Order: sequence, then C-alpha cells, then structure tokens
Amino acid sequence: MSTKRFERMKKRTYEALLNAGLRLILKHGYNAVSIADIAREADYGRSTFYLYFTDKEDLAFKLLMYQTNQLDKVLIEAVQQYPHPRREWEAWRMIVHNVEHDKQFFLKMDGDVSNRLLQKRTLALHAVFEKNLRSKFIDYGIDVPPEFQARFLVGATQDVLEYWLTHPDLGDADTIAAYFYEMLFRQKPLF
Repeated sequence: MSTKRFERMKKRTYEALLNAGLRLILKHGYNAVSIADIAREADYGRSTFYLYFTDKEDLAFKLLMYQTNQLDKVLIEAVQQYPHPRREWEAWRMIVHNVEHDKQFFLKMDGDVSNRLLQKRTLALHAVFEKNLRSKFIDYGIDVPPEFQARFLVGATQDVLEYWLTHPDLGDADTIAAYFYEMLFRQKPLF
C-alpha cells in the first residue's frame, strides 16, 4: 500500500472515530458512552480505537482541538480580506458563534472532565492567539508582548463565554461579539 493511501486511510479512521464519539456524546452524554460504543459506531474494533486515542477523555480533547483547529483555518480564510479592525470584529463573531454551537458538547460532559478539557484547550489556545498576534493577523494596537496579550485574551474570553452560556439572556452571539469588540476597541462595531 502506498504511503499516501495509507495516510488517507488513517485520517479517515481517525475522523470516523472522532465523529462517532461526538455523535454518541451529544446523544447520550459523556458518562453513558463507552469506548466499545464509539468503536462500534465508527465500525471499528476497540483495538483500532487505542491506535488513535489513549482513552475516552483523550478522544474528547482531540475532538475539541480538531474543531478548534478547523475553526482557526476557516476563520483565517474568511476574515483575511478585511482590514483591521473589521477583521477582528468578524473573527470575534465567528468565535462566539462557534462557542454557541459547541455548547451542547460541554453540557453533555462530566464536570471534572469538562474542566480538564477546558484547561488543556486553554493552553492550546494561548499558542493559537500568540501566533496570530505575532504575525499581526490580529492586532489590537497595543504595545504589550504577544504572549501576555494571548493569555489575557484567552482567559477573559473563556470566562466571559462560559458566563454567557449560563446566562443566555445577555444576548445572542452577535451581541456578545459586539461586546468583545467594544471592550477591546472602545467603540461599537459599525460594520
């Protein structure tokens, strides 16, 4: 078997397991789903599952990061044509809408597992934000080291978004994105 074909097959298997895990977690909740359930749903055996993931929590984290990385790729492509600060506005809109979409995933997770996943995701998001700040893809016009900005933005963003998900009366996703924009640029988005 050629290397390219083998890599495509590995990718399909990985994604099939991720998608099966997502479907089952959303349908039954994290605690009600077993590794055997995920493997069966993806039409693979348990041993195949362990070739890709160490345990169910590892699958949940990789699923979360897969979605995060996909969002980052789509976001960069979608907003790159906009000038600053419109680019940041459109990016915040996409991020908030994505969080709203992922809400059910987190609601279906056990509290301890969800907290561990959020901590791991936070570390990964620091790197994503820092990379985008260093490249000037996002720019808030302040003379603060990118690594500091990234940690501030990720921490504040996660805290505010978690609060919003438990207090949906604060507004829809576009309203929340507008609040982020106003806090960062001290003006309402007029786009």
